[in-house]
Amino acid sequence: MTGKEEKTTLERAELAVQTPIPERRRRRFWLLWWIWAVFGAAVSFRGTLSGSWIAIAAILTAPFWVMFVLWPFFALRDRLRAKRLWAAEVLVLLAPETRGSDEEKTALPVVIVRDGGVLVPLEAWECAFPTIRPEMIPAEVVSAGTYAGVNLPVLREEDLLASGLWSEGKKTPAGASASDLESSGLWVGRLRLAKRS
Repeated sequence: MTGKEEKTTLERAELAVQTPIPERRRRRFWLLWWIWAVFGAAVSFRGTLSGSWIAIAAILTAPFWVMFVLWPFFALRDRLRAKRLWAAEVLVLLAPETRGSDEEKTALPVVIVRDGGVLVPLEAWECAFPTIRPEMIPAEVVSAGTYAGVNLPVLREEDLLASGLWSEGKKTPAGASASDLESSGLWVGRLRLAKRS
């Protein structure tokens, strides 16, 4: 086994897409900030009677006090950065592999956009459905960097949903395998359901 492990498409998508700090984590950071504000001084300097012990307590707790002072600036920087970023978060969307089967799942990472849209990384689409190329759908491949913070080529969900490739009367494109077509149809159907909710 080599020391370097291969990254999954989800890990590569998470590395290529810049997202703001999630709301739940931001609340947790503020809670820790308030806990240190309330109890930090009491815990830091409790029982220190002489000047040398106060200095030692100040030195030992200095990193916490520095973070206490800097955290509001970090939070403001993150909020300003979040306003310019296009993506809100990167998630995995699951769909059954075949109709009536729940055992095998098709999993593709998707980029949730601030305004509620969804972007599908092209690499993830090509790995999951190798015989269905974007020009068969037809879907425009949006190049990396078009959306702020999204540094990988993506497919827009509205192109996938509007293509009609997976409708009953549509003819199978040349070169597309039946299993890929069925799996991608189920996945796009799950994307359609997720978009409504």
